[in-house]
Amino acid sequence: MMTDNTEKHARIYKYAIRLVLLMGILFRVIVFSVSPPNNAYDDHLEVVNLIAKNGFDRPAPFDCWECYQPPLYYYSGAVAFKLAESLGFDIDIRWKFVQAINLVLSILVVLIFYQILKEFSI
Repeated sequence: MMTDNTEKHARIYKYAIRLVLLMGILFRVIVFSVSPPNNAYDDHLEVVNLIAKNGFDRPAPFDCWECYQPPLYYYSGAVAFKLAESLGFDIDIRWKFVQAINLVLSILVVLIFYQILKEFSI
């Protein structure tokens, strides 16, 4: 049986975990909102652009610097890019659609981590 003090600490711990996870999500959204649309350290956007412009044909591994990489992200990015284009958005917003993939996936990782913590009662 838990004492009142132990229950209080457990409740505080749960709220602290939730606060940290919410801050993680908030920081991800802030970084997304302030990042320039064409922000890429390795030019992965070049591959997305090639796929989107060439009818979703996969470029050869030596067509560009990053073309040898597995294509799942690039095809996802090309779909997001084409979706934004079909909605009439300008080029900057199209690239923000591509960036949003990383935002959504990183938030999903945080939520999955939270579910794991709950499952193991950590």
